[in-house]
Amino acid sequence: MDYKNYVPRKIRRKIKTKICSKCGKEKSLRNFYYHSRRKYYISHCRTCSDKRVVKYYKINSNNPKIVFQIRSCEIYRKCRVLKLPCMSKLLGRYLVKLWDESKQTCYYTGRKMDLKGYPENPNAVTVDRVIPEKGYVEGNIVLCTSIANRAKQNMKYAQLISFCEEILKNKKRKYLTSLTE
Repeated sequence: MDYKNYVPRKIRRKIKTKICSKCGKEKSLRNFYYHSRRKYYISHCRTCSDKRVVKYYKINSNNPKIVFQIRSCEIYRKCRVLKLPCMSKLLGRYLVKLWDESKQTCYYTGRKMDLKGYPENPNAVTVDRVIPEKGYVEGNIVLCTSIANRAKQNMKYAQLISFCEEILKNKKRKYLTSLTE
């Protein structure tokens, strides 16, 4: 335990502020993350901590291991909230394995995927559940572009295919009617 940052509970109730170790500003305890297992407030404020995480992500944005480890944490949180099955600790490694096996191409479209730019970049890599009800478990997870994932949403793969066929039929019909007019 880091006793330098530890503030006992009795004193913590009385002290309502703390000085950030990074920016040196005195801030309310609400501006510091609380480490629930170790029972103390982190030495730097939330703002400085968030800046550090963003900087770390920018530096390592081309490293699939780092990108998928961050994504797996986001997915694990989503699974806890939605009460979906999830392979918690091995998810990051499994995603890197899928990334290598897929040769960086989308499962649905075959487009080349980017590690950077999610959610603005339509070719950014995302994680999709083939059968949404099964959750994020091995064999039900695929890597696809963000635009394909948005188009699929909560549909099953067969539903997605029939939906795309309907779009193509409608497009051909409109194209043919515009030629005859």
